[in-house]
Amino acid sequence: MPGTAARLIVCPNPRCGKKNRIPVPLREGGEYRCAACDTVLFIAMHDEADGPREASFLASVSAAPQSPPPVCRTSGWAEDAVRLVVPSIVSILLLLLAVFGRWPYGFYTVLRFVVCGTAVYLACEAHQRASRFWPWTMGAIALLFNPVIVVRLPRADWQAVDFVVAIVFGVWVVACALHLVRGSRRP
Repeated sequence: MPGTAARLIVCPNPRCGKKNRIPVPLREGGEYRCAACDTVLFIAMHDEADGPREASFLASVSAAPQSPPPVCRTSGWAEDAVRLVVPSIVSILLLLLAVFGRWPYGFYTVLRFVVCGTAVYLACEAHQRASRFWPWTMGAIALLFNPVIVVRLPRADWQAVDFVVAIVFGVWVVACALHLVRGSRRP
């Protein structure tokens, strides 16, 4: 809230490091967590004499790394790169093959399954990483390439759609690579 006093606290999780705004004065009994990785920053404890204590802030910040890390951040950045980038690259290759060639109907069915599966997986990953743009984008791609309820378009229109979706996956790969190299959590 504008005008409210706040303290910036860096998340002690070495995989996160996000700066969190914590309101001052502390809320009695309030548990404050990192906005990005959900690591407990500290718990404001009640002191009978003078209300919530800020001393609990120092003690619990040092204890925060003992809390279990979030599920999506247990692997190193190289494993994250493989999990996030490889499915995108496979989808990009298949989409570009669809744009520049004529294939039997079975190829396009496989294309739908692969692109829809990749988009659903990346939408879930982006949602876990607190992204606002990518879950919606990947969700729309998953709906468009849904193999159960098929969207029917002429071949020329599908070639344009395939090319645009390949570009979107390419932007995802670049954004993911940049954020993983920088150590940021969100693509």
